[in-house]
Amino acid sequence: MEDTRKLFFATLHAALDRKPGALSTDRMFRRDTWNSAIDEDDQDVVPKNQAAWMASFMEQATLLSIETAVVDTPDGVAKAVADIATRTPTEWSAVKTVVCCNHPLIRSTAIRQALDAIHIPMFFPEQGATPPIDRRQEAPGSGRNGAVVGSAQEFRQQCAQATLGIFTADAAIAESATLVLRTSPHCPRIVSLLPSASIAIVPFGCIFDTFSRLAAHLALHPAPDGMTFITGPSKTADIEAVMVPGAHGPRNLHVLFVTTHCLPLFFRAP
Repeated sequence: MEDTRKLFFATLHAALDRKPGALSTDRMFRRDTWNSAIDEDDQDVVPKNQAAWMASFMEQATLLSIETAVVDTPDGVAKAVADIATRTPTEWSAVKTVVCCNHPLIRSTAIRQALDAIHIPMFFPEQGATPPIDRRQEAPGSGRNGAVVGSAQEFRQQCAQATLGIFTADAAIAESATLVLRTSPHCPRIVSLLPSASIAIVPFGCIFDTFSRLAAHLALHPAPDGMTFITGPSKTADIEAVMVPGAHGPRNLHVLFVTTHCLPLFFRAP
């Protein structure tokens, strides 16, 4: 058994191009072995390289049929979302609708107003739709409509019929164009899974180059809840090797990098 163990790790070291003994196998999965310069990376190396990492993410995204864009203002986010909503066809319903995570990065933009202008209703978790603004019925000086409170079951139904799901990614990994989402009541997984198409809004400061760097960050700053990893739109070729998009989730994925907002990784909404 010991000889087999040594052979296994010798093979592993060779595959990783490491010399035997460079990393103690007895301590391989202990948290305190992950601390190599991660604090320095967070303070210095990471900010200097994130622009290059974003470019790398976008390059990999092209290979995965992910549409990417960079926006530098809240109004730019709203305009980009409205443009995507306009050209995304309906699939499960005759009427276009949008479901969103209840996140400050989404709330701080004019996405709702932009969708109101093209008559597309918007839904949030545990809430009903915020209907398009009707200027003929709007109370003088109100400037907005109130939300109608709904149940979790109603929101799930809205997600199943929605044209678009808008969510914020807590991290983006450049080497594989992967998005990382922390599951929370304010941003349930169904927002990214059930609608026909998805829009991920990614703060510029939450881009990592590799899974290893993200793992090192999580070793020091553990995520309090479960996480979802998304790499490209849903597709499968299980049946007769024919590629079928949208088999297990959205058939289209759009990623908007926001350069003017940088919330902490795994931000917890109030």
